[in-house]
Amino acid sequence: MTATLVDFTSAALIRRQQKAQEAGNKTEAYVLDMLIEGYEEGLWLVEWKEGEPVFRSNLSPAESDAFLDQLGGASADPLP
Repeated sequence: MTATLVDFTSAALIRRQQKAQEAGNKTEAYVLDMLIEGYEEGLWLVEWKEGEPVFRSNLSPAESDAFLDQLGGASADPLP
């Protein structure tokens, strides 16, 4: 007997992405696809609040700075 592990967060996000695609909302479908990819790679953590996904970075401050440097020197520091 084998067990199947189901990631319900991933499944719910994929369902949302498919619905956006079916509705013709290409931008939403694309953004959700990128967020799903980041979630599956461990870049994002997802919390659910009132039935909606809330994404937050899973990077340490040093990893975040290195990532932002790759994007052209953006800053992760909060706005004043």
